[in-house]
Order: sequence, then structure tokens, then C-alpha cells
Amino acid sequence: MAAAQHAGVPIVALGAQASAEWRLNSWDRFSVPRPFAEIEVVYGAPLEVGPGREGLRRGIAAVQQALHQVNYG
Repeated sequence: MAAAQHAGVPIVALGAQASAEWRLNSWDRFSVPRPFAEIEVVYGAPLEVGPGREGLRRGIAAVQQALHQVNYG
């Protein structure tokens, strides 16, 4: 986040889901797409990170919300 702020580049939230997958029994439930599965990729609008600490705090909150939106609808 701080790197994007410093470089002045936007952050884009990205989510992907396979039509058929194996879920590993791990803490993050890692997903492995099955052969020939279709992959749906969803991305959000570019988010700019404002200057200073307050811009960083708002940017983090915006990215968290955008990631939730692209992954869970």
C-alpha cells in the first residue's frame, strides 16, 4: 500500500474463482482448479491512495472493501 502511495499508482482489487476446484484442508483453504475448469476473474475499479497517514488508512479500508466485493459479491 505504501509503495503504491509513494509511486502514485492505483491499486486494483482482483478476485478469481474456478467452476470446479479442489480445496486444501489448510488455514487459508487454498484452491486448486481442476483440469478443464472455467476460471471467472473479477476486478474492481482502480483505487488511488491519498497522501499522508490518513490517505494510507483510507486506502487500506478501501482496498479491504474492494477485495471483499470482488470475492464475495
